[in-house]
Amino acid sequence: MELNEYLEDVAVVGAAGKMGSGIALLLALELARRTLSDPATSRRLTLIDPRADAHEGLASYIDSQAEKTARLELSQLRELLPKASTAISDDALVERFVAAVRNVSRPATELAAAASSHLVFEAILEDEGIKVETLRALRKICGPKTFFLTNTSSIPIHTLEVAAELDGRIIGYHFYNPPAVQQLVEVIPTSTTRPQLVALADDLGKCLGKKLIDSGDVAGFIGNGYFIREGLYALELARRLADEWGEAPARLAVDRIGRDWLLRPMGIFQVIDYVGLDVFACILGVMDRNLAAESFADATIEALLTAGVRGGQHADGTQRDGFFQYDGRSPVGVFALEEKRYAPLTDPGVGPAVDAKLGPAPAGVTPWSRLRKDPDRFGKISKLLADLETGDGRQETDQGTGLGAALAIAYLERSRTIAQGLVDDGVAANADAVNGVLTQGFYHLYGPLAG
Repeated sequence: MELNEYLEDVAVVGAAGKMGSGIALLLALELARRTLSDPATSRRLTLIDPRADAHEGLASYIDSQAEKTARLELSQLRELLPKASTAISDDALVERFVAAVRNVSRPATELAAAASSHLVFEAILEDEGIKVETLRALRKICGPKTFFLTNTSSIPIHTLEVAAELDGRIIGYHFYNPPAVQQLVEVIPTSTTRPQLVALADDLGKCLGKKLIDSGDVAGFIGNGYFIREGLYALELARRLADEWGEAPARLAVDRIGRDWLLRPMGIFQVIDYVGLDVFACILGVMDRNLAAESFADATIEALLTAGVRGGQHADGTQRDGFFQYDGRSPVGVFALEEKRYAPLTDPGVGPAVDAKLGPAPAGVTPWSRLRKDPDRFGKISKLLADLETGDGRQETDQGTGLGAALAIAYLERSRTIAQGLVDDGVAANADAVNGVLTQGFYHLYGPLAG
């Protein structure tokens, strides 16, 4: 079968979850487009989630997004229609598209609903045992030609393949969060993944408008292989600085180094908050079990989780408190574990003290939000990094003023070392693959390695 035939019957397992709902939306939109183009072909998208009460919210989300998408894609959708239907009004076309999305979407609470599916997307909890159990059950339920795409962000695909006895019928297809917005998908075949599935995964990514980057089948892959190691470096750096600066100021300083000196959209601790400290810990565990040459345990993460600090998002998309306390999406305090409280960033001993210790950023530093829209951003970034590395802004006084740039250089060097290690270990095919994951998936303005 070709991709079009595989897309006649698709299932998403974990469809009402954070990642599953985005994957479900992307597939519903694509199947609806194909229905407009070829109304005679029946298509089914089975949305499986055991939480019956979650399906109403999922349907509402897909409905609202389908209408928005239709209004943005009116000209493209009109081109899909048979010639006899091209005179349809814009409003009627939107209604027809939304109806097609509804018609292809079939809610279900049992895995058995996937029995006829040609493609099954697994987007459940990042837990190896639960994934294996689910994939084993699906192997018995589905036909022998069904292909499986797992959204795991860290578990080696060959581990799932062997444990679930899928014999080359599974591939890692790691959408970045949120799937409906993020362009990046990491594609992780095993050494035995069938060539037809690899080709289908590539064709599907193009249909969905995604940027596909292949990763080696090593725990963490490229994205989390980099992110987790950077996080561990930042945690250790904060512990060292805390001996002199105090716990809360040290964490704030490290976060600001990445955001303000290295031009990231968020500092590393804010990124961990966004992901969730519990998810970060889960990935640490996966990598620790699978990569014997390195240790991925971290006492700070364990202590924060024990204290009930978790991060992640509320249902409305606002940020839960983690390393930082948030007002909506804006950090307003930083957690001090020893005191078990959030110290306000405006406290003279926190924000102002960190600013004084780090010193001024090098001339030419521009906030990420402005620089990303600057047509000359690459020239400005190159100059900034060159200024950092040649010493501009690194002069220290007796009070430590000017330490920010020096810490930024050390941070940047560690970033490059981590990225190069992924290439050297064969996780990333080349520097472009690492750079691509970080710029596409993490919204960095530049990659750590020369292309």
